[in-house]
Amino acid sequence: MVPSRLLGRKRECEQLDALLAAVQGGDSRALVIRGEAGAGKTALMEYVIERGRGFQTARVTGVQSEMELAFAGLQQLCAPMSDQLHRLPAAQRDALRAALGGGSERTPDRFLVALATLGLLTESAREGPLLCVIDDAQWLDRASVQILAFTERRLRAESVAMLFAVRLPDETSPGATEPAGLPELLVEGLPEREARALLRSAWQGREAECVNLSKVAAAEAARRGEGNQPVASAWARALLFNSLGRYRDALAAAREVSTDRYPLEIGAAIWSLSEFIEAAVLGGTPGQSADAFRCLTEVTRPSGTDWALGIEARSRALMSGSRDAEGHYREAIDRLGRTSVRGELARAHLLYGEWLRRERRRQAARDQLRTANDLFTAVGMEAFAERAAHELLAIGESVSRRNTGSPDELTAQEGLIVRFVREGLTNPEIGARLFLSPRTVEWHLRKIFSKLGVTSRKQLLDAPPDSSTRLSRHAPVAGQDDPWSCCSRKVRSA
Repeated sequence: MVPSRLLGRKRECEQLDALLAAVQGGDSRALVIRGEAGAGKTALMEYVIERGRGFQTARVTGVQSEMELAFAGLQQLCAPMSDQLHRLPAAQRDALRAALGGGSERTPDRFLVALATLGLLTESAREGPLLCVIDDAQWLDRASVQILAFTERRLRAESVAMLFAVRLPDETSPGATEPAGLPELLVEGLPEREARALLRSAWQGREAECVNLSKVAAAEAARRGEGNQPVASAWARALLFNSLGRYRDALAAAREVSTDRYPLEIGAAIWSLSEFIEAAVLGGTPGQSADAFRCLTEVTRPSGTDWALGIEARSRALMSGSRDAEGHYREAIDRLGRTSVRGELARAHLLYGEWLRRERRRQAARDQLRTANDLFTAVGMEAFAERAAHELLAIGESVSRRNTGSPDELTAQEGLIVRFVREGLTNPEIGARLFLSPRTVEWHLRKIFSKLGVTSRKQLLDAPPDSSTRLSRHAPVAGQDDPWSCCSRKVRSA
């Protein structure tokens, strides 16, 4: 049975199918599949292997701990083909055997090793098209990378395909190497619009919408073969539940982002740690926060940015005793005040104000909580604003309610429905994507029509593209308050 294409990966699958067809026709091809950790590179490699069932397959996996072992990657590739070694010229055969640990103790001549590898792949391909799949190629040892690049450049019409899966350059260690000058296929993860919709719903404290969009995003990511979506989804829910003061739920969500499963190079995995710490401390289980804080500092300290160190100081303040907490809160406010991420600054004021209230310092607490409430309201973080308002009421302060949105502004979920309509999806198809009934989709569409001043799907399709992005005027500013910008950018560039 021929495998179906991965949902949402039509372009990538078509390119890979074309590569296999060319190799079956007698050509040799190479391709680098590049993407961030968890973006779905391995799923595409598995797709190629399944699609090329008539191919001989050789698999290599780069291992970071073996980067200093010369020919470690080459050994994985060539060892299964050792029965073809007798067909090679003696000098090449001896050099390759030595490189694979089966010959002389003398260091083999790399040029001869490279020629032998080229010859070995050519001889193996005589028995049928050969597919060489090299995963995590950024962790290959330098000698293997040089020889594989040499080999690929000389393959022309031998029916050999070489696929390299490589992480984005800024996700690898300084010593990482990879094949250069080859055609590339960039694999992108969760589409940015869906990610922004998910995290915006958490940022604004819209529980039903956030939980529903989290399910949608997880289902879509599973169909696309992505591995990083559970990180963003869990972070969004942890952020949501902390904003609502439901610390047990926030802790459970943040715990899903285990650093054993998801590397800290995934931005949301880093910031889930600060959510974990806040939930653990305010939820009455501060002892659980120590490991999370240690992992957080492994990233924030080397980065040295005000944003990263401000988050660290805020987390440290939560974990500190009464004597030391105030200095850390002040440091967090000072550092975050020099960044453009106003939501995180507001959270530092909120936590400091909550701490001051517990210390019975009413006047100081009022100033911090009012600042937090004003900032939260300005950026549309409604649930956090409500949390600050609750604290103000607890010390006898009045709180004026502000209108944080206009009736004609689309919610994040409504924005997704507009996009799906413009992609030609029917109501049942939209409902399947968003876990809603067709009748509920129709109800949402009537609200959307009213907000956008249209009366039919046709008018919605004909409306200017920017009309569907009329989201809350208090929505986070991209690159500043926007949580997705915070998640996706690297710590060091904050």
